[in-house]
Amino acid sequence: MLSATPRLIYDSNATPIDSNPTNLRAVGDEVVFLATRRGGEVSLFSSNGTLDGTQSLLSANSGTATRFGAWLESLGNLAVFPYSTHAAGMELWRTDGTETGTRMLVDIDPGASKSGVFDDSLVGVASDRLYFLGDDGIHGKELWVTDGTEAGTHIVVDLAPGVADLAFSNPVIMNDILYFVTSDAEHGQEIWRTDGTSAGTVVLEVRAGALGSSAANLTVVGDRLYFTGTDGESGIELWVTDGTPEGTRIVKDIYPGGLINIGTGQVTRPNSSNPSNLVSFAGRLFFRANNSSEACVGACPLYETDGTEAGTIRSTRGSIPSNFVEWEGSFYYATKSVFTPNNLTRSTNGVETTVYSGPALNGRILDFHVSGDKMYFRATGDGTTMWMTDGTPEGTQQIAGGTNPTSLPIQAGGNVFFTAKDDVQASGNELRVLSKESNSQNLLIDLSPGNGSTTKTFFPVEDRIYFTNPNRDWASDSVWISRGTPENTGPVSPSSYSDFDEIILGSANGVLYYTKSTHSGVYYLATASPDGMTRILSPLPSQPIPDLTFELGGQFYFFVRDSEQRIQLW
Repeated sequence: MLSATPRLIYDSNATPIDSNPTNLRAVGDEVVFLATRRGGEVSLFSSNGTLDGTQSLLSANSGTATRFGAWLESLGNLAVFPYSTHAAGMELWRTDGTETGTRMLVDIDPGASKSGVFDDSLVGVASDRLYFLGDDGIHGKELWVTDGTEAGTHIVVDLAPGVADLAFSNPVIMNDILYFVTSDAEHGQEIWRTDGTSAGTVVLEVRAGALGSSAANLTVVGDRLYFTGTDGESGIELWVTDGTPEGTRIVKDIYPGGLINIGTGQVTRPNSSNPSNLVSFAGRLFFRANNSSEACVGACPLYETDGTEAGTIRSTRGSIPSNFVEWEGSFYYATKSVFTPNNLTRSTNGVETTVYSGPALNGRILDFHVSGDKMYFRATGDGTTMWMTDGTPEGTQQIAGGTNPTSLPIQAGGNVFFTAKDDVQASGNELRVLSKESNSQNLLIDLSPGNGSTTKTFFPVEDRIYFTNPNRDWASDSVWISRGTPENTGPVSPSSYSDFDEIILGSANGVLYYTKSTHSGVYYLATASPDGMTRILSPLPSQPIPDLTFELGGQFYFFVRDSEQRIQLW
């Protein structure tokens, strides 16, 4: 059981002001980050998780005309970032987590107050290269690359000749190659790809000539890159590429043909389906598109594709998809149109099946949760009900007993827990467990008899679930535990009911961490172990900040605001 006394790792600001650590990045076995020091000075720190192993590497202060840029990114065993000095302006720097290893990488635009990089210059990391936008004062803003060395930092290619800036947008990375959209006088707006070398930077030209294809909406799905564009013969349609010119093709002309009257006279112009809202899911692409001259009602129809014309299918189950989830080789989603109820649809290799159809036009499917061999969801219509399915229409049924489920199902061990009210038994919002054999829900314990609502903050840990419940005097909360039966449901410690107000923080190595506070404002960190033992570890300066906790290397980390309102990492 973890029982070490919690400790403050490092207080970078010994004043009653937050240090606000940001941009945490891994560098080898350490973490580098930016934080505020005394007097508002921002510094770059490295830490191995100990006080002695936390040090300041570089500082910035408005009084010395130094400042950090808006990004900090890992690159192998280094971190790269923009940093501005009076002598060099904003330039690219690097650190290996040591003070001596923190230095300017290269002065891209030499001279005082000249800046070679910018706050918004980060493009992305592919393999062992970091791409960014830089300006050396000669070529304008262009695409640059670095491998973390001075010799390996250079302009990729001057795509906008002279001092003109590159029109750069929509960067994505596929198979360690950077793809992006730019426009020039020769090619128009097209997709380019690069491996970081001039020779390896080429255009994927869909429409030859200066008009370009109007390429946009780059979306990666596995080894395919989808985008929208036109070759001049079809309108704006869905295209796909494997990164080669010969592997770049239209997927399907969803809205073919077209003759539009513009002003006086007939001008032939191809129709456009204008694909939008491109989403990668379960190895397929989902998108909306219009296949007729009529305006879309509510939303354009939903399509899915595997990258082939035959495999590009319009959904027949509605046009407003939501709540996608992949399960056992198929994927499920809720679909709805203006004139149909909300349906639960299963798609397997492009074949759609309606698993569930809502009872009313205004009904909604709220959420999905997979547990074991079943998937659970809540549906509205005649009130809110809980349903479960095995993925088939005949295996989809409402869970009997109780109405108005108020939480998502949560699995712990072999049990599925959730909260629901029961209008028949006149019970409030209480904890229930699903009986899979009888397709019903059982009330574990009525903690607030009548229509009162109590349980909240559910937290599963291995084979059990923890939750908080207001004490009977309603002055504080206590932490409870359940293993799925009434006899195994109760407070984690007898003192919970009267002595302390308790709040769940999180878990590490199967141990629950929570706080116990007295009515006089004294806070303690406590644990509940798998064998049912509870232990008070240490007093704390205040209540830890909710949702700012994490497990790392088997240890539990949390943030606390001390008596002088400083935020500290423990």
